[in-house]
Amino acid sequence: MTKVRLGTVVRGTMLEEDLIPAFLDELERLDPKRASSYWDEIPEDPDSDWWDSDEASWMLEELFDVLSEYAPPFVYFGANEGDGSDYGFWIDHHSLQDAIAEGEVLYVEDLSEVPEDYQGLVLEENDHGNRTLWSFSTKEAPEELWAVV
Repeated sequence: MTKVRLGTVVRGTMLEEDLIPAFLDELERLDPKRASSYWDEIPEDPDSDWWDSDEASWMLEELFDVLSEYAPPFVYFGANEGDGSDYGFWIDHHSLQDAIAEGEVLYVEDLSEVPEDYQGLVLEENDHGNRTLWSFSTKEAPEELWAVV
């Protein structure tokens, strides 16, 4: 399965006629089959009244939910905290910090610090501030869930 790319999907607009196609482009990258049913509902005419309809609003709301389904742990799809017109996949730093504090996520500076029999999520943060979230299981090599530099 294709992984989400952290960061902006579309920015500088809050118009449905801009957001819906951009969100669908991202959904198509993640899951082409699922995106095709949405594309079929959109009029080809960019000046259509459909863009100002309840149907367009509902589709936009549904696309937020659909794209959120593809977000890895501690990532959300929506507006960036610092810019309400910058939509994409963003790390939820507050819930990640809470999970570390509650012992749900192991925080390390190097993967060599992870106990050999550990199973669960590990946040690795190096001395440059680069962060990677890993999933550890006993049967497989660690899986990178996301990384930011």
